[in-house]
Amino acid sequence: VALDGEALCCAANTYLMLHKPGGVLSATEDSRQETVLDLLTPELRRQAELFSELGSLMEERPYLISADDGSSFRPRIGICYFDLETGYTVSCGGDTVFDSASVIKAPFILSVLIDAEGGGDRYDLAGKTLEYNRDEYYREGTGRIVDSPDGTVYTYEELVRYVLSYSDNVAFNTLMRAYGYGSLHRMIDKQGWESMKSSASRMSARDGCRVMEQIYKYTEGGHKYSALMKDALIDSDQPKLIARVAGDRKAAHKYGWDYGAYHDIGIVYDEHPYAVAIFSEYDSATAAQVEYLDSLLECVDRIHTEYRASLEG
Repeated sequence: VALDGEALCCAANTYLMLHKPGGVLSATEDSRQETVLDLLTPELRRQAELFSELGSLMEERPYLISADDGSSFRPRIGICYFDLETGYTVSCGGDTVFDSASVIKAPFILSVLIDAEGGGDRYDLAGKTLEYNRDEYYREGTGRIVDSPDGTVYTYEELVRYVLSYSDNVAFNTLMRAYGYGSLHRMIDKQGWESMKSSASRMSARDGCRVMEQIYKYTEGGHKYSALMKDALIDSDQPKLIARVAGDRKAAHKYGWDYGAYHDIGIVYDEHPYAVAIFSEYDSATAAQVEYLDSLLECVDRIHTEYRASLEG
């Protein structure tokens, strides 16, 4: 069912009411007795088992060592899955708020491109340019422009691509100085991204998925800069986390890495596309930590597969 060309969904949540007979355990598994999961259909049972698996994985997260006193602690993690066709959502720690690191660059660019649709000299992205000068524009951190010879010229359209594909800090700061955060703040209020209302540099995994939902609508909407944004996110030079778990499927994602932050938000272009966001405090990004985060994303991918199978069944 669609209204004005947009699919209407009524299955964002699944509620179950069970009559539990005597002798059936309120547990997910038991080797001797029947459990409440045994009362479910095979499709619902498999989803419930995957929810339990995701919750167990969250509890098994590797410890970090405090730089202050050498004590060990379990870092915070948030993960959220959002089916872009039905709105079906699964999350663990989805409302935990993190420093967004470079993930904020994705909604910022979205706000700039939406404003640029209106035209005008201020938003002539193909005509406005930056002539790079190291003394004036140098910024530490990620990016490619910083290594350019003085005098190299970039259009603002190229800066947009550099922000999304390379997380370029020179490009980001140039666009931020030109356009500010005003439109982004208005977007945050309009969309109800609660974790970002006190500061645009804060974000939860749930709101990360909601950001990607709006990016999906924009990039699939046939707007002037839709292809630019989609292609730049797919062409990210960071083939990590979401892109790696997506495998042969395309993934449009924005990765962020900073002190106390190792995140990714994105869209996996499955036959039925979905958004996923993962936020963590694993800023050292060791092989074991990355493998663990990949295992969470792989579990989410299985949840998506089983969910779509249950709809077809």
